[in-house]
Formats: sequence, structure tokens, C-alpha cells
Amino acid sequence: REVDVDAIIASIRTTLPCFGLSCEDIGIHSSESEEDCVNPSAVKSIAGYMPNSDVREFAKLDLDIHELDILLQMDAVEAAEDLYSFGKHTSMGANGDGTALSLEYLSSTAGRSVVPQFDSFRRYFANDEKYADTMVQEALLLEDGMRDSQRRAVVISASQFVIIYMSALQAMHDATSSCSDKSRRESAAAESWDQAAALLIGSLEGSEAAGSNEGRLLWSLGKKFCKEFGTCSTETPGSAKINDKIERLLYAGRGAVLSGSCDELRKVSSEIEPFLKVPLLQASLSSCVQLAQRGRSDKDFLQAEAYV
Repeated sequence: REVDVDAIIASIRTTLPCFGLSCEDIGIHSSESEEDCVNPSAVKSIAGYMPNSDVREFAKLDLDIHELDILLQMDAVEAAEDLYSFGKHTSMGANGDGTALSLEYLSSTAGRSVVPQFDSFRRYFANDEKYADTMVQEALLLEDGMRDSQRRAVVISASQFVIIYMSALQAMHDATSSCSDKSRRESAAAESWDQAAALLIGSLEGSEAAGSNEGRLLWSLGKKFCKEFGTCSTETPGSAKINDKIERLLYAGRGAVLSGSCDELRKVSSEIEPFLKVPLLQASLSSCVQLAQRGRSDKDFLQAEAYV
């Protein structure tokens, strides 16, 4: 059987940025010329959205959630606690060489106050400013007599759709705040907007327009329930109509930032926020139907509560 060696070599080289490496670090094989090794572009499409900034680090937060799920399935609770508290796959430093960005940090950072809806969330959760962190920490400690399956449902769903959801809103509002500062517009504002896209989509979706079947964030949730609600995309096979709408607005916001149209950016931000609730509401309704049809399942009930 013939083996396409050139394709294998090219595939290996596309992974170099994942390890923080370049062609210069690896070197050129004696049988090749320098033209054979070309460093991949730092900016890559995220499920069809092409960011203006390099936000690959932020997109990898879904890898923390994916690993967290694996650890909880293995009953490796202490390791799961460490991963949640200290992070692993995403760095806060430039070029991915700083302190790891953790889900716990995102769940409790004071920066969330820039989101107008944050105060409503805080009041709903009995004035607990760290409501998402409280949900996760109590589940990890198995408070209230939770079983392992219930703990996993709460930790993963809260990480996916409570912590990351608010973090994406925070990034969008950071973008609108930075846009008014002309000295920071094309750097801070553009990067914050693209970070919001990365938090909504995630690295596991890949670069293809519809994404993949491996996603863990809001983008994946839209695809998961579109058949059930008759809202699958007719434009992008394998995707959802709501994702098409969100993607168009992400591009509109990117254009507004790069053109310095701050009023337009605020308008786009206000338009996109209701759409982000669509997958969460579909998931909540679906869970309610399942609970009614099958009888109350504690795991399903807890997942439905996280969606709401």
C-alpha cells in the first residue's frame, strides 16, 4: 500500500504552533529545501469565523472542560479540582507563555461587572458574585448528597454554559469599552471581540465552516438541538441557523472595530446577545420534555438547571 509521506510531513508541520514551535526550531531536513517548511499562519478560522487577532489560546479553554469531564468520569476528583482552579491549556500571557487561565478565574473575576446582565445573575443567586464558582465548588465537594454522575453534570454544564457564557459577554463588552480609546482600538478592542468568538466556538470545532462533532461550547449546543427544534442551517450543512446568525454578527462586529465604528459595534453587541440565549433555551426546553417523558432524572434535572 502506498503511503503519502509528503502529506504526513505537511500534517505534522501544521501542529507545530500547538507546541509553540516553528520551522526554525525544528530545522530543515537535509533532503529538503527551506521552501519546503512554511510556518502555518498564526490566525486561523474558528468554525468558519476568521478572527483578526490570534486568539488560539482562548479557544483552547474547551480543552480544559473536555479534560475535566474525562477526569470526573475516572473519579479523579482531586485532579479535576486542580485543573478547574489552576487551568492547563490556555495562557494569559503573550504568545502563550504566561500563567494559565483557569475556569475558576473566569468564574470569579471582577471584570464580569462590565456586563449589564451580571447584576441580574448576581441577584438571582442570592447576591453571590461568585455564583458559578459556588456551583462548581459545591459539586466538587459533593455537598447536598450529590452522586458522582450528578457532580459531573453540574461541573461540566456550569463550566460550559454558565462560566464561559458570561466570559464571552465580558469580552464583547470589553471590546465596546476599548473601541472608544483610539490608541487601543485596533489592538485591545479587536482582540477582545475575537476572544468572545473563541469563547463561543472553541478550538475543538476546528476550522471548517460547520465546525465538528467534538465541540463543547455554545456553538456545539446550537447544533445539538437544531434537529429537535427544526432550526438546522440551510446555508451551512451540519450547522444551525442560530450559528449562522451569530457568525454574521461576529463578522459585523469585527468590521466595526477595524473601521472604528464604535456605535455600530455597540449595536452589533446588543443584537448578538439575545441570540446567545437561543441554544440555552432550546436545551432547557428539551431537558424539560425529557423529564416529563421519562420521569425525573436527577442528572437531567441538574443539567436543565445549568442551562437556565
